[in-house]
Amino acid sequence: MCKPLQSHRIAVFVALACLAANASASEGDADAQPAQVAPVVAQAPFSLVPDAVWINPGVLSYHFNRNAGYREDNWGIGGQLDFSDDLSLLGGTFLNSDNRRSHDVGVLWEPLHLGPVKFGGVAGGFDGYPYMLHGAWFPALLPMASTSYGRLGANLTVVPNYKNRLHGAVVLQLLFRIW
Repeated sequence: MCKPLQSHRIAVFVALACLAANASASEGDADAQPAQVAPVVAQAPFSLVPDAVWINPGVLSYHFNRNAGYREDNWGIGGQLDFSDDLSLLGGTFLNSDNRRSHDVGVLWEPLHLGPVKFGGVAGGFDGYPYMLHGAWFPALLPMASTSYGRLGANLTVVPNYKNRLHGAVVLQLLFRIW
């Protein structure tokens, strides 16, 4: 994505190139009509209206420490807005592995596509984990793989162990497309 200053430089360059082409065309022929210059319109790499809207019933987790008694059916409600094949917004609430209410929000970017599976990562935040900042919000970067077929989809990630504050797990989120 272009930075604002780079976008202006590109627009100025295109405008100057059009003017130069117009000037050189009119130099050779006195009767030549000036070339029409189309306005330069910057287009975002994604739409501001989502391509798809998904809901989910929370997540299922499989913890690396099988003897700790962590909750693995992390039911809740969440949503995902797909703005392109690569970019989505995520958010929701669920009962976490410590049996506490958590909230999450994130931006999912999956630039690598191998057949029906996309790979990338999510940058976002979570709260509700009592041993991580006493339950306050904290940032997180997680790898993500996802796939979908018709109105069904799935996101798969790995949460690493972090000291004695977060409990490592493989996490599966099932998605249902509503739009």
